[in-house]
Amino acid sequence: MRRALPVVLLLATAACSRGGLKKADAEAAIRAKYPVVVPVKVPSRVSAAVGSPEAVKAQAFMDNLQKTGWFDIAKDDSKMGTTVFTFTPKPGAPVQASGKGWLVPAAQAVFVQGTHHTEQGSTAKVTYQIKLANPTAQFPLFTLLHPTARIGDTKPRHAVFEKQGGTWVLTGTDETFTKGE
Repeated sequence: MRRALPVVLLLATAACSRGGLKKADAEAAIRAKYPVVVPVKVPSRVSAAVGSPEAVKAQAFMDNLQKTGWFDIAKDDSKMGTTVFTFTPKPGAPVQASGKGWLVPAAQAVFVQGTHHTEQGSTAKVTYQIKLANPTAQFPLFTLLHPTARIGDTKPRHAVFEKQGGTWVLTGTDETFTKGE
């Protein structure tokens, strides 16, 4: 019996080291990627017909951006039937250049929990939830573009882990945003 005990311990240890991805380990690796900034794109220039839905949206952008003082805003009604809005960030404004406009932080997406995972060989796929949190003064711009979005809403995301040298490594997620934005 005493000789069998070391063999049983050795087999148990080997089985544990070959074990699958643990939920707590997956959540810890994913949690480290959060929170991320959820931005709103503010165009540098918007031209819209007076009274059109685009003009109403541009006016809402202007009204909201004026509250924060982050942008210099020009409104030009001189063209017949058209309004042109020009948005220029002020020095020190927390905005990031993006194409023909700027990304303005609207909220954060934070990790909530892992909900499901499957393993196939040396790959594991994990489904997890994030939620909108910590709105900024620009969150109304986000709701203007996404009318059904609310703080606290959860969304599913997916992550992929690969086993590398006996350790599970997070190799990617389908999260659109990163901490650096």
